[in-house]
Amino acid sequence: MSSVLSSKIPTVSVILSVRNGEPYLKQAVDSILAQSFEDFELIVVDNHSTDDSPRIVESYDDERIILTRPEDPLHLAQALNHAVSMARGEFVARMDADDVSHPSRFEKQVAYLKEHPEVGILGAQICPIDEDGAPITRGHYDKPESHADIACSLFFGCALWHPTVMLRKSVIDELGWYSSPVIAGREEYSTEDYDLWCRAIAHTQIHNLTEELLDYRIHAENHSLASSRRSEHYKNLVLILQNHLKNFLKVDATPGLCASLLGLDRSDAGEEGNKDNPVSHISGLISPILNVAKETRMSADGMKQLREQLATSAETEIWYSGMNIMRECLVLCRVDWQIGAKVTWRSIRRFL
Repeated sequence: MSSVLSSKIPTVSVILSVRNGEPYLKQAVDSILAQSFEDFELIVVDNHSTDDSPRIVESYDDERIILTRPEDPLHLAQALNHAVSMARGEFVARMDADDVSHPSRFEKQVAYLKEHPEVGILGAQICPIDEDGAPITRGHYDKPESHADIACSLFFGCALWHPTVMLRKSVIDELGWYSSPVIAGREEYSTEDYDLWCRAIAHTQIHNLTEELLDYRIHAENHSLASSRRSEHYKNLVLILQNHLKNFLKVDATPGLCASLLGLDRSDAGEEGNKDNPVSHISGLISPILNVAKETRMSADGMKQLREQLATSAETEIWYSGMNIMRECLVLCRVDWQIGAKVTWRSIRRFL
């Protein structure tokens, strides 16, 4: 381990922030040191841990590891910015202190980015594991592959697994790192990754590899937000999507509509009981979103899934609004008959 930068400029800068990550940190660091692609530096930000995390990092005799400790405790986005400010590589790879990178991860991501200079951000699929490292087989964890599919998926939430991502340093520099006026002052509630992808989608190509290149650990510690913090986390997501729809589609959407697109309860957007004729908004969103899908040549499977997601959001809005169901289904049919037909059939089934 080194506290100073080597004179050799690495190809990849790995950034990892840890605060009290002792249970899994060694596995995470070991997985980085076991990479088949060895030309990297690992920048570990010890974010004022009170456990043995810093001593675990200090125990390694590897000059590629750089341990840094900011003067004051930071939120994750700030800690990542601290690490990025030190990064010297052509590419920046994210890593979390409780996950495990597969040995070929960097090799495959660097090769892809070298072969596809138009791609600025590259993710991969994950293998979800529990706290003991056993695979989790229930649930759907796949992220879309192509730029077009990712662009449309961002209307419904985060389209990349953050700890799998490798970015071009030039791209993240241009985007202003993990700093955004949208969630300024609210960084403690996370969502910095979703914000970054929404800002990036109009500026660079984003892609996900089809291969699983990281074991993503799901355990109590990373799913233990208190209800008040979880609510604020959801509000961050809504704020980011509102801003994204305005910048990307030139559409002003209500917080309630954004909550529905994200699969959240409207109360999570602070609009509980605020019935503001949302169906007219969802109808107005469908055409712009479908136009993006067509212009970017979204895959057939992606288009099918997109219509399914839009139908689900439209159905939620219609039933929440208490408006005339069949009239609103006709409105949807005029916008897109496939979505309108889905919502009509689902509404009929509610009465059967």
